[in-house]
Amino acid sequence: MNSSNLMFTPIVLPLLGSALILMVKSFSSRKGRIIAEYMGSAIGLLLPLASLFVLYPVVREQGFLQQVVGSWDPSIGIMYRFDGLSFLMILLSQLISIPAWIYSRGRGPKENTFTALFLIQNASI
Repeated sequence: MNSSNLMFTPIVLPLLGSALILMVKSFSSRKGRIIAEYMGSAIGLLLPLASLFVLYPVVREQGFLQQVVGSWDPSIGIMYRFDGLSFLMILLSQLISIPAWIYSRGRGPKENTFTALFLIQNASI
C-alpha cells in the first residue's frame, strides 16, 4: 500500500471498526459483542494512530500528500490533502479520543452501540 492510499486510514479504519461492532452485535452473544467492541475499538482508535507514524516521514519529506477521492477528474472531484496541519489535527483528535473512550467504559453507557457511534464520530473528525 502506497502512502497516498495510507492517508485515508484515519477515516476508513474507525468506520471499519464501527461496522465490525454493529455486525457482531446483530449476530453474536454477549461475550462475542464485548470481544468485538474491544477489537473494533483497537482497529478504530489505535491503528489510525500507527498509520500516522508511518505517514510522518513521508509528509515531512514531501510536505503534503493529495489525492482526488474516487479517482474523479480534479476539477470536479473532492481533493483530499494530507499535510502537517492535517497530521497534527488527526493526532490531537486521536490522543483525546483514546482516553475519552477508556473513561466511557467505566462511567459512560455500557452498550456497544455507543462505541460504534463514537468511532463514526471519530472518523468524521
